[in-house]
Amino acid sequence: MKSMSESRSEPRGAVSVPVRFDSSDYWLYNYFVSLEIGTPAQHVDILVKKSPYPIVPYSGSTTCRNDPQSCSPGSFDPTKSTSQTIVSSGDVKFLTTNWFNTSGANQGDLFQDNVAIGGLKLVNHTFGVDMGGGLSTLGTGELWDQPVQDYPPTLARQMVDQGHIESVAFSLALDRVEATANGTLLFGAIDKKKYTGDLVALDASHFTHGTYGSKTYGVALTSLQISSSTGTDELLTPETPLSISPGIGSLATMPEPIALKIYEEIGITYDKKKRKATVPCERAAAEEAHFTFGFHGPKGPQIKVPLRDYFVPIRYA
Repeated sequence: MKSMSESRSEPRGAVSVPVRFDSSDYWLYNYFVSLEIGTPAQHVDILVKKSPYPIVPYSGSTTCRNDPQSCSPGSFDPTKSTSQTIVSSGDVKFLTTNWFNTSGANQGDLFQDNVAIGGLKLVNHTFGVDMGGGLSTLGTGELWDQPVQDYPPTLARQMVDQGHIESVAFSLALDRVEATANGTLLFGAIDKKKYTGDLVALDASHFTHGTYGSKTYGVALTSLQISSSTGTDELLTPETPLSISPGIGSLATMPEPIALKIYEEIGITYDKKKRKATVPCERAAAEEAHFTFGFHGPKGPQIKVPLRDYFVPIRYA
């Protein structure tokens, strides 16, 4: 892989994929990209989320039949594609929380078929079909304790192998939910126009969580401050793992004591019945207020994020 210093702002051979924000009640706080799978092509909008490979719901599943909205972004029927090849049938299991684990919940199959994304076509790409229905995830890759060869190639790896891009690097830039373009997923490079300051690399570690002991990777968030015209308050001092999970939505979860501190500092009111948190518009629009996230100790990088970027209009809530 090329070093990050070699990334180009408009790289030749990179694959740019539009990302859209779904503001419907059912899919609130989720980002999707569009895929075309099979011959003839079947359209699927799929969650931008890391996993070993793409996972799409089976069109004929009980979930898709009984709850069509759960499969409204799209689903796949292998029997209607003339170019599909089955890799593994019936012995692949997917966690409904969008993590992969051999002791998971929904059962499915692995297929190879043609997949079109971002204006290019991948031949014989491996993806999972969730026979339980309702589960979709893009498959940007994952870090595992097991050898890499135990898993099919990721989208980025297959783009490299088929000559579309030079590096398995990818970057995800998400805009405000009200923006015309909600974001971009760029395979093969990092777009320097999408950030300010220095680009740095942080060591990632495995974290085990959930009923099935599923693994994700994350970095150490070691400090969190909120600053406004009244001063700066420390919200976090001990080292706390922060799970990196792009695409699960614009929501982030934190331990309750930290969340309550944030509510107090910002002036948030929480409605337990509606399970919604609201803040006065003038506070949400405050230009000077911002969070400062610190990673990997006092000498690690710090990222300042305006407080207004964490609020959405009430119609989305």
